[in-house]
Amino acid sequence: MRLVYYLYSEFNSGFTLVEILVAISILAVIGVISIPNLSRFNDNQTLQVVSSDLVRVLRQAQSSANSRIGCVGNFISREWDVTLTTNTYSLYNSCYVPTNGSALPPTLFYTSPSSIPSTISIVPETLSGTCGGATIHFMSEYQPYDQNRFRNVNFGCGLPAENNLRITISYLGQRTYVCMNKGGSIYAAGTACPL
Repeated sequence: MRLVYYLYSEFNSGFTLVEILVAISILAVIGVISIPNLSRFNDNQTLQVVSSDLVRVLRQAQSSANSRIGCVGNFISREWDVTLTTNTYSLYNSCYVPTNGSALPPTLFYTSPSSIPSTISIVPETLSGTCGGATIHFMSEYQPYDQNRFRNVNFGCGLPAENNLRITISYLGQRTYVCMNKGGSIYAAGTACPL
């Protein structure tokens, strides 16, 4: 009889309903804690991707202007422009005809990826304030009177750039910054850069 009881209890051992409910409740608590953190991580990654790509585009414009990368044909590159709107950015090259100096329509080289969420906000600002859109001009022509790398920052609402430019990128309550100083340094920062 003992042998039968021993064999019966050995083969019928399993989890009780209480043990299963405790395990499920522990998994539910872990899920409730980790899902918001995962969401914040994804939002932060979106900001980092946008700021890195914007820094790359600004550096490409700066490098192309400094190396005087020209236009197709017998045209001269006048400037490389990065146009910022509320949630997109684009890179253009402006050329002119050397014989008469007339400007050609700008050539689009790059536009921000369509995967950028429409709720992202890109706001350029200087000491004078902020504006909804801006065009940052990197001049290709030699400008002996101007030593800084971005000679002209033309804001849509007429705000001049005094010293530095800060581009604030916001997404779902989180922020990151792209900074340009008068010396030509362009970098992404997690905290607000000085103006």
